[in-house]
Amino acid sequence: MGNIIKSDGITGLWTGLSAGILRQCSYTTVRLGVYRQLEQNYSPKTFGEKLALGGTAGFVGSLFGNPAEVALIRMCADGNKPKNEQRGYTSVSNALIRIM
Repeated sequence: MGNIIKSDGITGLWTGLSAGILRQCSYTTVRLGVYRQLEQNYSPKTFGEKLALGGTAGFVGSLFGNPAEVALIRMCADGNKPKNEQRGYTSVSNALIRIM
């Protein structure tokens, strides 16, 4: 933490926070919503059926959360690069647009 504060200031501790929040919100809400819909439509009775529905919901959720995960990793790793190689993302939306 001390090195981050020395090099990037106190705000450096929050680098990637917006991407992390976006990832959690998109992944978690999609995953829970998909599971609830699958559970209502298929009424799983055994542990194996519930496991299959949970795996499916997790897979679909990861498809929605993956772009935010990529932005999070890139935003956090940007500070470890030399100044001339840094991308200088200003926000998660800036990172997502520039990555696309």
